[in-house]
Amino acid sequence: MKTAARLASLILSFLVLVTPVAGLAQGGNFGGKTVDGITIYLGVTTAAAIAKNYPPGSPERTMHGGVPVGGDWHHILIAIFDAKTGKRITDAEVTATVREVGLSGMTRTLEKVNVAGYTTYCNYFEMEHGPLYRIDLSIRLPGRPGPIKTEFDYGHVID
Repeated sequence: MKTAARLASLILSFLVLVTPVAGLAQGGNFGGKTVDGITIYLGVTTAAAIAKNYPPGSPERTMHGGVPVGGDWHHILIAIFDAKTGKRITDAEVTATVREVGLSGMTRTLEKVNVAGYTTYCNYFEMEHGPLYRIDLSIRLPGRPGPIKTEFDYGHVID
């Protein structure tokens, strides 16, 4: 479980450094839960924070086709671990739907990327200031029937 805790700390550090956002994704802009034998850590940061804190041409600025401009775009990142062994899961297929609670939303594949040598899954979503959002995750693992489904609630305010 050391690897999971280390990655959780790394993601939290990344978000603290680049995010002027305070949220409530399970108690902050970072949270975790265990569902169906896997532990999922979630992090959310603004696209503007990524653009501000990373130079043009850096991997962080070019992933997912580049940082979106305008609107209230946010970068959602998850890391997945086997809950029993703590081993990082690097071969999942992940989709997320981000929506205001009670409404339909935007669904995207979370792309597999490496953050400081660790496999994570992430993409950009537009989320306006103010509403409470639900982040629905669907995670498919090789050799496992059907997806693992879970959700996180997320709200944010700009400090």
